Amino acid sequence: MPSNQALAAQLLASVAQEIEQAGDSTAPDWRAIYSMGWRTPADFISELLPIGLESSKTSPSSSYHNEAFERLLFASLLQLMIDIREGRTNAESGWQQVQQQLASYMSHEGVNGEAMMSIIGLLASLDLPMDEEFVEQTKDWQSDYYSDKVDHASELVTMEPQEALQLLLDEEAIQTEYDFYLLFAEQLTFIRDSILDPLLQSLLQTHHDDIREGTLLFLLHKQKEVRQTLLKLLQTPQYQRLVTPLGLRRLITIRNWIEKSEQATLDRIIRNVRKLGTPCAQYEVPKKAHIEKVFSSAVDGAGAQSIVILCKEYGQYRLIGILLKEKLGIIDGWLTPLSSKRSCENIISHLRQEVYTLPISINYLQTVLPHFLALNSQSGQPLTAEVLMTLEYCGLKQWQPQPLDYQDIMARWQKEHPEIFTPNALQQAMRRNKLWVVRNFDSLMWFENDADTVKKAQHVLEEQHEGPFVSYLLEPYRTKWQARFIRLALWAFNNSQKRGPKWQDFATLSWALSNDTPLENISVFDCIAAESLAVAEDELYAE
Repeated sequence: MPSNQALAAQLLASVAQEIEQAGDSTAPDWRAIYSMGWRTPADFISELLPIGLESSKTSPSSSYHNEAFERLLFASLLQLMIDIREGRTNAESGWQQVQQQLASYMSHEGVNGEAMMSIIGLLASLDLPMDEEFVEQTKDWQSDYYSDKVDHASELVTMEPQEALQLLLDEEAIQTEYDFYLLFAEQLTFIRDSILDPLLQSLLQTHHDDIREGTLLFLLHKQKEVRQTLLKLLQTPQYQRLVTPLGLRRLITIRNWIEKSEQATLDRIIRNVRKLGTPCAQYEVPKKAHIEKVFSSAVDGAGAQSIVILCKEYGQYRLIGILLKEKLGIIDGWLTPLSSKRSCENIISHLRQEVYTLPISINYLQTVLPHFLALNSQSGQPLTAEVLMTLEYCGLKQWQPQPLDYQDIMARWQKEHPEIFTPNALQQAMRRNKLWVVRNFDSLMWFENDADTVKKAQHVLEEQHEGPFVSYLLEPYRTKWQARFIRLALWAFNNSQKRGPKWQDFATLSWALSNDTPLENISVFDCIAAESLAVAEDELYAE
């Protein structure tokens, strides 16, 4: 039987081949890794890092090796970040293990520098809780790497700030403030403190509006030092006078989504800018931005849902992606540089091959995003600049976002569509829905897998439990699935194509759950329970 590292190498080679054949594509998600036997992201990362970072193990035969390495690592680091936020067992200790492993590689002279830079870029883009010592070591390693090998990206953080800005302007790389943020945000994560302060000062003083506006977005930066350095500068009248009406509006919006300890400082800055007579710009969709298409995955078993937006700007196209997560809110955002429509559509095409996805109307975003913003507020999950961009492009102004009122939604549906809430309608809904679930199960991954479920599954597998096992396993999650089916109904209702699941089926299933229908009598839960047992059995009795 192949070792875990050999299996990781096989998966890496498979992804590299897929990239070579398909061209533009999205990253594989954690489910592909999970299906090969790894149960925690940290365990997979520990096997993947040697393959990517040790020069002797790097395959020279594939020019797509490093790209595949980066995509697999992103999928596992993102899942690790989610596990930490959800308080999953061993997630934080697993992340400590990963940091220690990376720190060890940074001290090796023969490490694959290109792969390590990819890792640093991923860490800069994700909101993982990095130890201060690890951050400082990463800054030192990056600085040493740049001193030995200067590439275009490194020039932006090693040359004089004004030179870096002029280089970007000469290349016409900046069309909007978000282009600027995209180019600079990750570079700032591990920049030396001695460079950070003068660089931010230079950015605030530039005559280029997009750069100055984009600099304010660094108040949403993942690295605390970046946010606090910018807040310190904005407390001085010199920089407060440079805040525009658009900048003031964004400061007010950002204020609700930063740490409590930073809000009081930003409140004072906002008051002082107002005293200078600066008006606050009205909320409006950017004039040169137009959302052409929106795609959304179904809600998977972990309560996650991916949304990808195709947006036209300045005659070119970009993709904006956000990840929604039950209990937490909007947990991640990304955007691509401006490119061709065909390039963007290639990425979307690959996404739709990997994950069950529907083209949906923008109305769905305007309905569910406030709900998830409210979850952000409750969970303390910070927003990213990419998410702020999505809200602006959708025309959403959210001062105090409110969660969905599931009872009100169900009451309205029952009044408007009484025919779908009957025993006969339930039988039809169950038949259609189970067929859809079975066809798309590899994408949906509908199962429960927390410690309590695994313990109960062991009782069932070892015949220590008598009676119906579906309710025994899944009854604690009734309310969660009731709400989830309502969101799936909203998702299917906003489907902009004729094919796809019927929104009425999800609504009917939610109604059945609210009426305390035994889970054994709702056929889709047979599938969920069976998969939950299979996953638990794999964990309990794996060699």
